[in-house]
Amino acid sequence: MSKEGSIDAPIRHPINFEHPDFLDPKKLDDEMRRAFDICHGCRRCFNLCDSFPKLFDMIDESENEDVESLKSEQFEPVVDACTLCDMCFMTKCPYVPPHDFDLDFPHLMLRYRTAQKKLNKLPAVPAQLAQIDRNGKIGVMLSSLVNWASNIKNIFFRKILELVSGIDMRVKLPTYNSETFTNYFKKNNIPNIDLTIHKVEGALAWTDYEGEGKFFIEIEESLNHKKFIITMCHEFIHVRQFLSGVEVSELSAYHYEEKIAEQFYNEELRRNGSLLNLNED
Repeated sequence: MSKEGSIDAPIRHPINFEHPDFLDPKKLDDEMRRAFDICHGCRRCFNLCDSFPKLFDMIDESENEDVESLKSEQFEPVVDACTLCDMCFMTKCPYVPPHDFDLDFPHLMLRYRTAQKKLNKLPAVPAQLAQIDRNGKIGVMLSSLVNWASNIKNIFFRKILELVSGIDMRVKLPTYNSETFTNYFKKNNIPNIDLTIHKVEGALAWTDYEGEGKFFIEIEESLNHKKFIITMCHEFIHVRQFLSGVEVSELSAYHYEEKIAEQFYNEELRRNGSLLNLNED
């Protein structure tokens, strides 16, 4: 016998994109109707995103006031209104797994959108806005113009943007910079460090330089606080050696590691008014 949900923690099952039924139009339509019928009978999500009011209004205004009276073409506005915030699944829905109804509204919306993409039926404007890499490159090249046109104070152009894209003119849009992080790091010789703290065999730490300012640093996880800071400073000396094009010297790193660690703690004292003890284990 199934029990009311929201008693046990929700269980999120992985999306099986490769299942043969995943994009089957008939199976997808059947699942949409099953889910919508459950939502229609519950309506606890009426005050979340606009998907639910749209769905409930369509059902209430249909011929027989049920899901079966809806045409499949009417599902699209419900899907478009979903922001994938996951609030319905995580906090509201009483029928998520482990309930027998096994309802996952956000994953169903993703399934529908995947089918739309495969059939080239995604709405034109959202499809273009989703081209992040292309739009980012254009935004960087024309940052001043784009930022001026999209500024919330530019009422004329924002009204045009609203009419073309559907983006409300009152929404403050993010601005573009004229330089990417990648170019900034290269120009200012700033290293890109990937730090991993785990069990390191045969040493306290390793530093690998991949070129173009990219470093991988591994540090032994069992080090105490003092030794960890000193070891980190040791590896950063190697980073500086690599970037400066000088010979990588363990002797030099050992010579300077504690001095740099002392500077680190002095900076902590200046900023926070307290000094962590270098001799602390």
